[in-house]
Amino acid sequence: MVVLVVSFVYDVGADLLYGWLISSMGLAGNPQYDFGAALEALAAGAAVKFGISKGMAMLIYALYILIWAPIGEELFYRGYMYGVLQDRYGVYASAIISTVFFSIRHFTHFFFLTPNVPVIPGLWWALSVFPFGLLMVYAYRKTDSLHIPIIIHFLTNIVDALAA
Repeated sequence: MVVLVVSFVYDVGADLLYGWLISSMGLAGNPQYDFGAALEALAAGAAVKFGISKGMAMLIYALYILIWAPIGEELFYRGYMYGVLQDRYGVYASAIISTVFFSIRHFTHFFFLTPNVPVIPGLWWALSVFPFGLLMVYAYRKTDSLHIPIIIHFLTNIVDALAA
């Protein structure tokens, strides 16, 4: 329960801080800086590429972050990668390495917008999910189960989706 509360507080606080910084610099709405605008550009790009509406692209993305991401990411980054690395490098190194890859993967969503990759929002996303990934490693180690990280990941993504 503590990890869930910390996760929510961190996630909402970090998003509010980033939004405030972008707004105070007059960059709100610019997809090269504004994370929300970059996600909108991503949905628009996917809609064009796949011949669907922007609303449909956003629905598919919502399903992705609510179903696949919590299950698939936790199974891969905590269950598989962390587990394999832990056997070889120990708890701390494996937590850092698996979480770095988890973070990088979030940035790669924006490569879909090549050549206009929104680097600043991509870096923000990668940096902001890093502490979350470490929290998920902690939850996994504390419970010796992937169920709790999957549930926390799911609930955190719901909060993010509703806040968007």
